[in-house]
Amino acid sequence: MIYTRFIRVYSASLLFISLLFTSSSAFALSDMQGNNKRFTDMLSKDKWTVFEIWASDCPACPDAVFYMKNLKKRYGHKVELIGISVDGDHGDKGKAMAAAFMKKHQLSFPTLLGRTVEVDNFLYQFEEDLYGTPSVLLFNPKGELRGIEVGAIISQDVIDFIEQDEAN
Repeated sequence: MIYTRFIRVYSASLLFISLLFTSSSAFALSDMQGNNKRFTDMLSKDKWTVFEIWASDCPACPDAVFYMKNLKKRYGHKVELIGISVDGDHGDKGKAMAAAFMKKHQLSFPTLLGRTVEVDNFLYQFEEDLYGTPSVLLFNPKGELRGIEVGAIISQDVIDFIEQDEAN
C-alpha cells in the first residue's frame, strides 16, 4: 500500500493548533510580494491543505513540484496546494532564487518564502522536524496535521493518503 509511506501525526484540537499558529512570530512567512503570512493564513477551511516545501538548490525539488502541479490538476477540488520555498536561508538573494525557480518550473500555485528554521520551529510544536527538501505537509479541512512525507512524492500517493484518511 503506497499510502503507508506517510508518517502519521497525532491529531490535536483546533484550539491548540490555533494557539500554536498565532502565538509566535517565528511562524511568519511572506508571499513573493513581501506580505507577511502565517501557516494558519493559508489553511483551507473546506479542503485539504498540502504544503510543498522546496528549495531552488534542491536536486529533487523540480520533480516534487512537477508532481504537486499534477496533484492540483487532478485533485484540485479536494486540495489547496501551497508552496513554501526555504530559499530565505540564502538571505537577500533568496527571493530572487525562488522567483527564478518558480519561473523555470512554471509554478501555478501560491508560494511563500521562508527559512528552514521557521518551518522547523513550526513542526517542533508537533514533535516533528524538517528533515530536508522536498517535504510535504498534509492538513485536513479541520486544520489538523495528518501526515508528513520527506522526498519527492507522486500525486497519487497524496490522493491515496487523503482518501484512506477520510475513510477512517
